Amino acid sequence: MPPLITREEALALGGLGDPADIEALVERAWRARQERFGDSTDMCSLVNAKSGGCAEDCGFCAQSRYAEAETPMHAMMEPDQILE
Repeated sequence: MPPLITREEALALGGLGDPADIEALVERAWRARQERFGDSTDMCSLVNAKSGGCAEDCGFCAQSRYAEAETPMHAMMEPDQILE
C-alpha cells in the first residue's frame, strides 16, 4: 500500500506552528479515525519474553550481551507465562 501522504506533506504538517492550524489538523484526524474505526479500540501489550544476553551486537540496544547497560537478565519465558 502506498503512503497516504508524501514525506514533504508529513514534514509540513509536523512544522505547523499556528494554533488554529494545529487544532484544524487534530479535528480532521479525529474525524478520520471516527470514520474509519468509530469508537472501537484495540488493546495490545508488549512482553519482554527474554531479557538481556542477546547474541547480537547492536550498538544502540541494551539487550545485547556486549552492552554496558545494567539490564536485568532472565531466560526466555514459558508460553503460558507470556499469555497471562
